[in-house]
Amino acid sequence: MAQYKFYIMFAGMMVVGLMATFIVTQGYYPVALVGNNFVSERTFAMEYRAASLYYENLLKAYDPLSKEQDKAADPKEMEAGAMDQLVENALIKDGAEREVGGDLDTLIQNKLGKYSDDTDLAKAGLTLYGLDKKSFWDEILIPQATKEVLQGRLYLKGQNIDDWLVSTKKAARVIIFSPQLRWDGAQVQLK
Repeated sequence: MAQYKFYIMFAGMMVVGLMATFIVTQGYYPVALVGNNFVSERTFAMEYRAASLYYENLLKAYDPLSKEQDKAADPKEMEAGAMDQLVENALIKDGAEREVGGDLDTLIQNKLGKYSDDTDLAKAGLTLYGLDKKSFWDEILIPQATKEVLQGRLYLKGQNIDDWLVSTKKAARVIIFSPQLRWDGAQVQLK
């Protein structure tokens, strides 16, 4: 058995190396930590692309005569905005889970269930955000429904979602693993 120890260790290191390569190339590594939840590079990249495409479509629709160079948004600002939205989504999800408990998924399904077979909604998600149906649901619709559920629960307690977000952001533990972005206690900023 001792003669095979080297080969077993070599095979183990190769497997670990291949797994690490897969994780990095597919974007499954963290770019931020919000409370106890990681935000992956894959999710961040999808949010950034969706926000960029939405911004371009918005400008085309409301200001079709402006020059192309005037339409370009600062990519770093778009990155900060996308990361800020992901942080906010994570905080809202945590807050909704605390307020509602195990019923959150059921409430979200009740809110969105009637739209599950809506092909026009899927086309709109693809057109506006460049997201397929599943990604559109996961990145846009479910976070919005979660926010509405939390908003309703806070309203019943006499609280406002905006005030709740401000206080939650101040108290949140947010770590961003990017040299260009930082958390200032209220939002994501460029360094």
